[in-house]
Amino acid sequence: KLIYGLGAATQGNNAVAFAPNERWVISGGDDRVIRLWDVTRSAREPLPSPPAEERMLALRRFGAPKDEKHDVERVAVSHDGRFALSAGKDGTVRYWDLADGRQLRSIVAHRKGNGGRVHYVAFSPDDRLALSCGTDNFASLWDLQTGTSVKKFGHTDEVWGAIFTPDGKNIVTCTGDKDKTAR
Repeated sequence: KLIYGLGAATQGNNAVAFAPNERWVISGGDDRVIRLWDVTRSAREPLPSPPAEERMLALRRFGAPKDEKHDVERVAVSHDGRFALSAGKDGTVRYWDLADGRQLRSIVAHRKGNGGRVHYVAFSPDDRLALSCGTDNFASLWDLQTGTSVKKFGHTDEVWGAIFTPDGKNIVTCTGDKDKTAR
C-alpha cells in the first residue's frame, strides 16, 4: 500500500535517502535536481494531481548549474542532517548545504577515459570525509573541507558499493563481474 508519494523528477528518479531526523527525505535523478522533502508535513496533505511538479511539497530544490551534466546517481545525508552528498553520472561528488541548497564543493572523483560515473557515496561517521566509488575501479576517501583525496582503494573492476564500518575505522567495498570481490 502506498503511504506517501514524493512526486517525480522530470526524468528518472535514481536516488533517495532519509535524514537522521526521520522528517526529511532527499531525492535525485536524471533531471539534475535534488529535492528536499518534509515527509511529516506532506504526509498529512493529499497527493497533488498532475501536473504535480508545480505543486510539489518539496521544501527545497537545488542542483548543479544547467551547463553541467550532473545527473544524480546516489544521495546521502550527513549524520547531523545539515549536509548532503550527491554522486553524479559525470564522475563528480557534490557537497551541499541543506539549509540553503548551496553547493559547497564539487569533487572530480571518478573519471575513466572520456567518461566516468560515481556509483555510490556516503559520509564518514564523523561527517568529515566522503566515501565514493565508481567506474575508475577505485573507492576513494575525500576530505570535505578541502576536496582533496585522502586515500584510494583499487580493484580490477568497477567498484559498485562501499560502506564504512560503524566505528568508521574501516571500509568494505564490492565490485562487478570481472573482479567479483568484496574487501
